Amino acid sequence: MAEAMFAGSRMDGKDLQKYCDGLRGEDRTQPPEALPGAIDAAARGHPVMTWKEFLAQRNT
Repeated sequence: MAEAMFAGSRMDGKDLQKYCDGLRGEDRTQPPEALPGAIDAAARGHPVMTWKEFLAQRNT
């Protein structure tokens, strides 16, 4: 328990998840072929805008 508390206080979320997965013997890595689908899923629902629109919104 002390090791888990120490690791949790020293690692960010992504590294802590890898640490915990390693303790449980889980491999959550995905093959490179999964990247396009993951990017599409993450981008779905986000507004589409031009670079000019983005800069205008950013400067307001």
